[in-house]
Amino acid sequence: GYSDAGRRRAPTCSGPRGSDTPPADVRTLLAKFGLRADHVGRPAADLSPGERTRAALALLQAQVPNVLVLDEPTNHLDQGGAQWLEGWIRASDAAFVLASHDRAFLDAVATRTAELERGILTTYPGNHSAAMERKATLRDAQERGHAAYRRKKAALEEELQGRASKARSAGAVNMNRAPDNNKMLAKG
Repeated sequence: GYSDAGRRRAPTCSGPRGSDTPPADVRTLLAKFGLRADHVGRPAADLSPGERTRAALALLQAQVPNVLVLDEPTNHLDQGGAQWLEGWIRASDAAFVLASHDRAFLDAVATRTAELERGILTTYPGNHSAAMERKATLRDAQERGHAAYRRKKAALEEELQGRASKARSAGAVNMNRAPDNNKMLAKG
């Protein structure tokens, strides 16, 4: 809630059906997130960034959501808090969409990874490390395929030049008409 002065207060929880959670349950929930009973009535501005993150996560858990979108959830969490968050995510029945630069965290909790690169969203099975390995494998295969294409194109261009040279020396070539084997060269 908010005070008259506009300062946010530490959590009071509404349950999944909108009913207020009793203060004892709030304290129990906050304790699960490493917060003490004295955090309940404190203004949020008086909490550290890590305490605010933990309080927000406690509120989310009280809501019993189906899907959670968390942006940089490990920011402001100490190692213990991040480990607790990992365990909570793994144990939760909810679906999570996580945006994070914390690769160790993503490796610990992600089961599918999505990457937005140059406006294209690509998804990979597995955690961050597995996704980057798969991406590298796909990129290597693509580069090998492109190299093979360039070699074939160069060989065809060389063959075409050889034929054109022979035809010029024979004086009978129509350079405006592309033979069938020049279709690949026309693609660029």
